[in-house]
Amino acid sequence: MRGIVLEKFHAYKQNSEGNTSHMYCDVNNNVTIGVGVTSFSKNHMLSGYRASASHWTVKDKPGTPVTEAMVEDDYQVCQDLYATGITKVSRYAEVTALRLNPGAGSFALTKWKMGRLEPYVRNACPLWNTYPADAQFACIAMMWGPGLWATLQQKYRALTKAIEARDFAKASTLITFPVKFDAKKRQWLNKGFEFMLVNAAVVVAAGLNRDTLYWPCRWAYDGESDIAYQYDCMPEKL
Repeated sequence: MRGIVLEKFHAYKQNSEGNTSHMYCDVNNNVTIGVGVTSFSKNHMLSGYRASASHWTVKDKPGTPVTEAMVEDDYQVCQDLYATGITKVSRYAEVTALRLNPGAGSFALTKWKMGRLEPYVRNACPLWNTYPADAQFACIAMMWGPGLWATLQQKYRALTKAIEARDFAKASTLITFPVKFDAKKRQWLNKGFEFMLVNAAVVVAAGLNRDTLYWPCRWAYDGESDIAYQYDCMPEKL
């Protein structure tokens, strides 16, 4: 994965997901923390904890060592609270004992999740290492909720097929992720995916630097004069 993707992704997800320092259950009963880093089991959460262990503390007890048993306990109390029908995130702060540093800790956990997601898309895209930064950024972002490239393939076959074939221009026209809860956020995300994939097509056609992330601007390419130029920009933050 290109360095700029790892560098910029946490801030991008913080814009759309927020940044929560305690565990809570999302609407699908997945225990979540940080910038929407979901876990599908206690072992999954423990793996994320190990990758960011130096950034965890016990609420109101500075200096107290955090153990894996504590992580498991917080995971379970979140599951138990969700079972009572409570979904308000702030209520989970009342029952959890651990806190993740919202800066370095959240960044480390985000990087861990990105590392877990990359092999799935890499397996589907053998030339993944050649993908421009914008394309890699879009793919990881699309996977953030579903967690698997295969899940995207099942629901958005035309889109994933175009990305796998490196037809980024076509893929940019196939962004149809539906609005579920927040229309403003969904529109911002979808527009971003479109810009990123258009940029990837321009980078390939014009021979631009593949290590540069051109989003939040949208680039265009004049094939007749062989000129790439900044065409539009969208807000980097919601």
